[in-house]
Amino acid sequence: MRSVGALLAVFGTLIATSAVGQEPLRLATGEDYTPWVDSMRADGGLAIKLVRQIEREAGIPIEIHYVPWARAEIMADRGDVHGIFPYIRTPEREGRFTFSRPFFTVVEAYWALADRPISLVSDLSTLYGDIVCVPRGFALPERLVLAQLAGDVVLSQPQTMSDCLRALNDGTTQLVVANAPLIAAWRRTRAPGLPAVVQTPIPSRIHPHFILWGSKGKPLVERIDEALERLAAKGAVAAIEREAVAP
Repeated sequence: MRSVGALLAVFGTLIATSAVGQEPLRLATGEDYTPWVDSMRADGGLAIKLVRQIEREAGIPIEIHYVPWARAEIMADRGDVHGIFPYIRTPEREGRFTFSRPFFTVVEAYWALADRPISLVSDLSTLYGDIVCVPRGFALPERLVLAQLAGDVVLSQPQTMSDCLRALNDGTTQLVVANAPLIAAWRRTRAPGLPAVVQTPIPSRIHPHFILWGSKGKPLVERIDEALERLAAKGAVAAIEREAVAP
């Protein structure tokens, strides 16, 4: 399935390039962030679907590369790609990238197995060395960083979100930082036998996601933002967000 998705992405780019006769806009994204980004899906995920709508709306051919999340940031820094997506805003990224208008929005929360006492915890500072999993390249919540520095939790950062969720299932991690569509999609497509997973009372955060532009992509920021604004006005962004939470 991954090869099918990659071929479709390349094929779509080739068509767009031939239609307008211009160099494609090169964007990099991560892997294993279903339903938003999933190279195993034929459509690449909902964020890729939205990028393809931007491609048509802006009239700019777009080429998408799937790489590890942290590597994508490096690629944008050194000009290998014009931009990366979908990423949240952090102070460190603000110093390196230009942000698009909001791309889509999720609620980031802490998730645990429903039958574990930790599922009822409402404050990270009350934990005693429990393991919290956040994939490498994902932004760390500020409260989690403070809890780690205080010794309340141990941070685990494997390569992918699937690694975190498998660790949750086998008991080698106690909490995973994720959003509801991601948890639902992963259980449905990757682990239908996974025990019930619930959002804990630990405070959640609303996170807009963005396209981050490196220096190479700055000349195109306004044009892409205008296309994204038109799509939002047409309800395309809201439709993607609804699709993410659909059964």
